[in-house]
Amino acid sequence: NVYYVAFTRAELGLIVVAKDKKESKKESKNKTMREQLDLAPLEEGEITPVISPQKEPLITSTLIKPHAYGEQVQEIEEEPSDYEKNNDQEAINFGIALHKGLEYQYAYNIPKKSVLEYLNYHHGFYGLDHQALEESLELFENDAEIQVLFKNYALRGEAAFLFEGVVSRIDVLLWDRGQNLCVLDYKSSQNYQQSHKAQVSHYAEFLKTQAPHFKIQAGIIYAHKRLLEKLWV
Repeated sequence: NVYYVAFTRAELGLIVVAKDKKESKKESKNKTMREQLDLAPLEEGEITPVISPQKEPLITSTLIKPHAYGEQVQEIEEEPSDYEKNNDQEAINFGIALHKGLEYQYAYNIPKKSVLEYLNYHHGFYGLDHQALEESLELFENDAEIQVLFKNYALRGEAAFLFEGVVSRIDVLLWDRGQNLCVLDYKSSQNYQQSHKAQVSHYAEFLKTQAPHFKIQAGIIYAHKRLLEKLWV
């Protein structure tokens, strides 16, 4: 009955497809329907399996761990921070926020409005003087000498290096794309000024070992509220 329905309902054509499963013992004893109907098999073309091209492995980023090569691995220390000498938590918080704000605004070209919002979210609960911070950032915007450097020189923020066993970070490293380098360090207080001078001199000394023929200028920028002072070392 099943075969009758199948073979009598076809109007335009009929395709008989072999079953995937193995034929039962009962079917194997009887003649197949093809044999009963005396149908000649018709084959046209062939099925070619599709071979997928070998996929190239995705390029993954590799984390390179800094390592001091040599016969001996030297002890690595972090550069001492002014914040370690200061017990004024509010001043510490302001200094950290100012550093971040200047880095984000000039090294990463993030709009000042977004920078201030970010700093307020992250430091606002710790007594951050939001107005003083905004005024300090405006001092940089309104200083013609600084803006000329920032706009005309290639700028890199928080440039880290290992020198004489100490990891240091330059707040701003400027290059005129010739043979002139400029190192700037941001400070929110003029306390420990001698230490600040020694710090940027250390940066300049390192750069001389890397670019002995370059002219290197090092300076400190003190910024707090309405006062901006540049000290060249």
